[in-house]
Amino acid sequence: SSADSQSREEFMYRRILEVLGESPGLTIGQLAKRIEVDTTELRGYVSWMRSKGKVTSVGRARATRYSLA
Repeated sequence: SSADSQSREEFMYRRILEVLGESPGLTIGQLAKRIEVDTTELRGYVSWMRSKGKVTSVGRARATRYSLA
């Protein structure tokens, strides 16, 4: 249901903020391991959060590292 997907999204956003707050400069793979989610799913959340100015990234391709904005 849409309530379930909304709570999943809220959970994901909170976890991403939490993990990056504790450990800035993680790669997408490291972040996925800590949150225990697939990198493909995580990329969507992280790119949305970047577009909203919540998360920043440095580097390119596999060397990209994410931190809180």
